[in-house]
Amino acid sequence: MYKFQLILLLYSSFVFSQYGYKPQHEDGIEVGGWDKSTEFNRAEIDRVDINFLKKTFLNKKITPVFVKREFREYSYKNFFKTKKLKKIFKDNSYRGLKSHSSNGSGGTMVLYDPQNNYRQLFGKVFLVKNIEPITHLKHISNSDDTNFIFTIYNIEIGEIYYKYNSKFIDQIEIKLF
Repeated sequence: MYKFQLILLLYSSFVFSQYGYKPQHEDGIEVGGWDKSTEFNRAEIDRVDINFLKKTFLNKKITPVFVKREFREYSYKNFFKTKKLKKIFKDNSYRGLKSHSSNGSGGTMVLYDPQNNYRQLFGKVFLVKNIEPITHLKHISNSDDTNFIFTIYNIEIGEIYYKYNSKFIDQIEIKLF
């Protein structure tokens, strides 16, 4: 019983000591969440406007950018089969048991499940049919970034979707053809 009273006393004193506490920066500036952030107001940040994207890419031919071999595993992760961005576009034609050998012999057979789609997308030409902000996905639309979805079309592949985060202006994975 004594332990419970001691814990209750310590907990209540902690709660009451925090009552009315406002976190402040050491310079007297109030601390806030990401919604109070001045991140996009800095001079070195270039915010991308949807009108700029439409003027640059809409109804024009694009192609995915070249990526060095060692970075291909981590590239092209923003291409999707559905507009809801649930099904990532993957190269399913190159999966299964593959020989893993550096000297040309049979080597070890490994189950290969491709995690990138560089082989499927690089060199293909797409037409940008539509560009719109992502508003139908709350976890994306409520973030501090401005995210856009490009509807792109290729005769061989069909219609797929490209998610672009405007915060990373230099990390766009497409270019004009």
